[in-house]
Parts: sequence; C-alpha cells; structure tokens
Amino acid sequence: MPNPDARLVRGVSIAVIVLSALALAGCLLLLVVLGIGGAVLSDPGSSFIVAHNDPGFVERFSSSSDAEAATVLTALGLGLASIGVIWLVICHGVVLVAGIMGLQASARPERLGTAFGWAIAGAVLSLLGGNLITMALLIIAAVYLNKLRTPPYQPQAPMPPVPPYQP
Repeated sequence: MPNPDARLVRGVSIAVIVLSALALAGCLLLLVVLGIGGAVLSDPGSSFIVAHNDPGFVERFSSSSDAEAATVLTALGLGLASIGVIWLVICHGVVLVAGIMGLQASARPERLGTAFGWAIAGAVLSLLGGNLITMALLIIAAVYLNKLRTPPYQPQAPMPPVPPYQP
C-alpha cells in the first residue's frame, strides 16, 4: 500500500500543475491581446480609431504635441502591462516546474529534497505573482515533502536501570 503522504503530494502536485498551466495559458493570451491592441493603437489611420473619433476628441488633441503625448502614454501603459504579464509568466513557469518536481518526487524518494526546494521557491513566487491558491497548495506540498524526507521517529531503547548507590 502506498504511503498516504506520497499520495497527498501527488494529488496536490497535479492540482498545482493544472492551475499553473491554466494561468500560463491566460497570461499568453493576454500578451497576444496586448500585442494586437498595441498594433491597433499605434496605427493612426486604422479603421478602429477613425470609426471612434468624435469631434470632441479632435478638439481636445488639436495640436500634434498633445496627440504625440497621448500616443507615448498609451505605449508606456501597454509596455508596463506587458512587463507585468511577462513577470506573471515567469512566476507561473516556476510554479509549473515545482508541480512537476513534486509529482516526480511522489514516485521517487531520491528526489524529495529537490522537490522540497522547488515547492518553497514556487510558493514564494506564487505569493509575488498574487496567486494565493497555488501558494497554499505548494506550502501543503512542502510540508508533506519535508515529512517524507525525514526518517520516521524511532524511540531509543530504554537505558538499563542504575544500581542504587551503596557507600
């Protein structure tokens, strides 16, 4: 019968892999949307901007310096958003590796130490990436990986009785 702690690590690792894969797919989709949005907004003659121009917009940005400032601010915002999404891709990538290492360690006891380190790193990056669910799952995995790493407690043999002191 397999160790119940190893089965728990396996289940938690599978959950971490699924959640981080979904998060990575969402981040990559968001990067595509940001790229398309940047391309649409950088082309001043695009049908999107022409169709949504109103007379008030033209009056507010009547000078070319105002229009250039708006373009620069939009590009800066898209760039910062892209950097944030790339950070999330890195965080979720490490979490995905931590889940894979935990899954492998549940079957191979010699990988428990490596999986424990990856679980801690993944939990920290989950916190920094704002994903509290995978952080909690990785903390649970780290606790049980540490439990699997340490040998079970074996009590010492009792000491023989000491003979009474005789002067």
